[in-house]
Amino acid sequence: MLAALEREREAEREEFRREWLELSLNRRRALGVTLFPLDFVEASGTLGGRWKLRFRYQENAGGDKNPGASKFGRGHRFQSGQVVQLFRAGRIEGEMNPDENLSGILAEVRADRLVVIADDAPDWLEDGRIGINLAFNETTYREMERALRDALENKKTASRRDRLLAYSPARALNISRDSASDDSTVAGLNAAQSAAVRGVQALAEGDFAVIHGPPGTGKTTTVVAAIVALLERGDRVLVTAPTNAAVDLLAERLLAACAEDTGGTPAGPKARSKIKLLRLGHPARVSEAVWRHTLEGQVDAHPDAKTTVRYRADADELYRKARKYRRNFGPQERAERAAMLKEHAGLRRLIREMEQGIVKHIVDSADVVVTTLVGATSKRIADLEFDCAVIDEATQALEPAAWIPTLRAKRVVMAGDHRQLPPTVKAAQELSNTLFEKVITRHAQADCVFFLDTQYRMRPEIVAFSNREFYEDRLLTDESVLARDDGESKNEAHAEAVPISGTAPLIFIDTAGCDFTEELDPDSESYRNSGEARLLAAVLEQNAPAVLERGWSIGVIATYRNQVGYLRESLASVLSGENEIFQEVHSGEALSRRAIEVDTVDAFQGREHDLVCISLVRSNEAGETGFLGETRRMNVALTRARRLLIVVGDSATLANHPFYARFLEHADREGDYRSAYEFLEIV
Repeated sequence: MLAALEREREAEREEFRREWLELSLNRRRALGVTLFPLDFVEASGTLGGRWKLRFRYQENAGGDKNPGASKFGRGHRFQSGQVVQLFRAGRIEGEMNPDENLSGILAEVRADRLVVIADDAPDWLEDGRIGINLAFNETTYREMERALRDALENKKTASRRDRLLAYSPARALNISRDSASDDSTVAGLNAAQSAAVRGVQALAEGDFAVIHGPPGTGKTTTVVAAIVALLERGDRVLVTAPTNAAVDLLAERLLAACAEDTGGTPAGPKARSKIKLLRLGHPARVSEAVWRHTLEGQVDAHPDAKTTVRYRADADELYRKARKYRRNFGPQERAERAAMLKEHAGLRRLIREMEQGIVKHIVDSADVVVTTLVGATSKRIADLEFDCAVIDEATQALEPAAWIPTLRAKRVVMAGDHRQLPPTVKAAQELSNTLFEKVITRHAQADCVFFLDTQYRMRPEIVAFSNREFYEDRLLTDESVLARDDGESKNEAHAEAVPISGTAPLIFIDTAGCDFTEELDPDSESYRNSGEARLLAAVLEQNAPAVLERGWSIGVIATYRNQVGYLRESLASVLSGENEIFQEVHSGEALSRRAIEVDTVDAFQGREHDLVCISLVRSNEAGETGFLGETRRMNVALTRARRLLIVVGDSATLANHPFYARFLEHADREGDYRSAYEFLEIV
């Protein structure tokens, strides 16, 4: 595993170096991975003795307009939360002084300015020719390696490691049940969800639980209920997930579940919570909804914060005055500057000491810490002891990363679905076999594995194929799904508003023989299929009135990234905004989230829409399916639709793969199998 991790690190580092760092400055700017030139505006202090550095974009510096990003608005790849490198370019093209670069985190990107959080504010920032590069993040790999070595070598956690990996058997859980009924449920949960919550409550030190949640089965609801149950009995819980988006979702759901009684009215985002939740992470990577629960947010709200804010303003003013002397130096100016910088340094030390006391109080009083997997290595919480660690979306976590929270608590709970997307790896395929998958496979019959068996999202006809292929037909559809759609179909206003076809919730449109041939983009090495893109755009345009009348949301999924752009362009040109549902179309971005979302399968994991269209893209005489061979990815795509699923593909190509051959048979037998020839007159 250590060797695999090192191979993956080297592969990612080499790819980053080859694709970006070896290119010329102008080429990097054109590709949007470098912004240059920037004007340094100011530096000010922020929490933890770090610096907030503000820059303005030079739109027309020396008559040379940045071709990669006009005022940062479009065409670049920078987003808040990314690791970046500030640099000062030399006079020779591409030349950079190794002593004039600085790493930081991008905190804010606006149309014409940006903010970077860094540990220093060097003088060379004022010397001009400043740029910013995307940077390779070594921290994640360093922390994963450290955790993996800890799992290998730490004798204190050896028994937990061996039990997880089935080198020693899992202990039976002493699960308590309400009254005498084995079927008693936790309030608001079904029987399978309740069993999982009770199982988590029954964990003893060194034990673990696995919550297997297929699509639409309320995995997050169950995880939140389990965390609340642990908090109510006084446990301190570490809650983690691989991505900041997943972490923020958990934090929001936890806060909502633990909001104080609002007298029957819904609890808003600023409602007081019964728990003390700390969202740990860089502020630029945290959603606004949970920002006030970050360290920065809680420090700002602390009673002593007014004093630190005043001192920081004084320190910033001293710093600005001292820097003015850089352009006009004499003995007197040098002495005044030195005195100001000395006073500034003293104020910063005082601020840091005051903040450390506030931060310690906030951290020590936290009932639950919510952060990413790597965020669990933060020095801020190094001294905290956790009763239980929870890893949501554990099937998206590389095993070395999953060990980070696992080794930090007495008990561990992992939730996910190993029948959906695995983590993305570049070189070491061994890493795609996650800790979650190892545990659930090796302990398949243990009572600490809980399968959520009732889905609340899809029509039975939509879920049927995935249920058989991935879940051994164990998934049940809740009656509420049938009642939802039956009630809609009985509404006279919607009686004739069934899009495209009569009653089948699953439609396959076969493009075989229509000459919708795939194309390979030589630059991205990704496939596209313009014929499928035009077909889907035409079908959606034709059925827009029915979709709009029903108020349905729409998702369009491409199995290849290069197809996303073609789908967006096709939708933007055909669906010109005459229909209200297709307004606010933005070039180069997702179409209006209010109406329609177009993206890759990976981006759709965890999302759902009433109507989902899938473009399978591959169509070739050799019958090659390539990337589609990762059937878990297809499972994600097929399980995003609530009411109607439309799949477009070439049966002549797809039938060469056993999985897709079975899907074609299923669509023909239980769905609405259509030929693309029926739609050619509108394409």
